[in-house]
Amino acid sequence: MIEDKELKALISLLEDPSDDIFKVVNDKLKSMGTPIIPQLEYAWENTLSQFYQERIENLIQDIQFSELSTELKNWNDKNSQNLLLGTFLVAKYKYPTLDFDTVRKQVDALIADVLEIYDERFTPLEKVKAINHIIFDVHRFSRNDTQFYAINNSYLNKVLETKKGNSLTLAIVYLLIAQALNLPIYGVNLPKNFILAFMDERCDNERFKDDVLFYINPFNRGAVLGKREIDHFLIHQQMPSKLEYYSPCKVTVIIHRLFLSLIFSYDQKGLKSDVKAIGQLVDILKKQQ
Repeated sequence: MIEDKELKALISLLEDPSDDIFKVVNDKLKSMGTPIIPQLEYAWENTLSQFYQERIENLIQDIQFSELSTELKNWNDKNSQNLLLGTFLVAKYKYPTLDFDTVRKQVDALIADVLEIYDERFTPLEKVKAINHIIFDVHRFSRNDTQFYAINNSYLNKVLETKKGNSLTLAIVYLLIAQALNLPIYGVNLPKNFILAFMDERCDNERFKDDVLFYINPFNRGAVLGKREIDHFLIHQQMPSKLEYYSPCKVTVIIHRLFLSLIFSYDQKGLKSDVKAIGQLVDILKKQQ
């Protein structure tokens, strides 16, 4: 393991004007991963060279992105049913130091509030009414109409903080609560909206629309819908009727759509480097959809 003195000397070489030396040093430091970030930050704080600071900033970002790519691949390969972890990893793109336990405790607090008024003997509609009351009446979650395409609408930590989100992130908050209650509620990848399906029994695999008791629209305060409302929505949007617009989707599909939402938001702001980087994260998910 490299000693602190050697590491400091190596970091100082990031300022070398030779591109060849810089590339070798940068690659070497990048391979060391996140443990060296505190030393890089110390070096950044103790220099007045903007050139040196920019190289350090870029290296830190490269290290964090590489770590995120590895974590996302591991999630995709081993934990792709874990919606909270998947959504957390999406948020780590912009907030690389985000703490998972902090996010989990915020979600757990919502779950605890629902449990205070929840009874297993409730009918499916009564269970949905209890969740709706806590999310939309007590905690006042709402759709971000004034900034519909805001980047933070797609980051769970910011949605939990501001209580505002888009159709997908509000549905994710709803799903996380439903999962904790062992309710057979699943995401439905409806274009231009994202809704939920309350199934007639708990299921592990994708189910057909005939197995749906009713649909839930978190973007409209948890309003309950039937198949007819989806039919009308698709007709109004001039979109074809497809089975996938009525049926539960996999968690990987939810995370993939969350990344696509981010790509659209960053593209709207002309942030092409972010669009490219998130596209690389999307590629990691594609093989299992």
